[in-house]
Amino acid sequence: MKADTGVPMILGAAELQLMFYMPRPKTVKRLYPTPKPDLSKLIRSVEDSLVAAGLIIDDAYIVTVHAIKRYADETHPEGVFVSLSQVC
Repeated sequence: MKADTGVPMILGAAELQLMFYMPRPKTVKRLYPTPKPDLSKLIRSVEDSLVAAGLIIDDAYIVTVHAIKRYADETHPEGVFVSLSQVC
């Protein structure tokens, strides 16, 4: 079965890697983006999107998650980098 994107759907256990790059407010001096949204809610939104896009049958199949939340900069624009792979 293929996802709506033309990418094969992952039908078994999967690993998810996420890098969230948040906008830095002009007045903020802290190193990490500690205000909301919290990392767990960001992860959940990506998991739900992967199911809705047909890339994975159910988010329960995700057995490993690596996620970071950082401020965007010149080399890392605002947004999220998503890597989803099947566990052998």
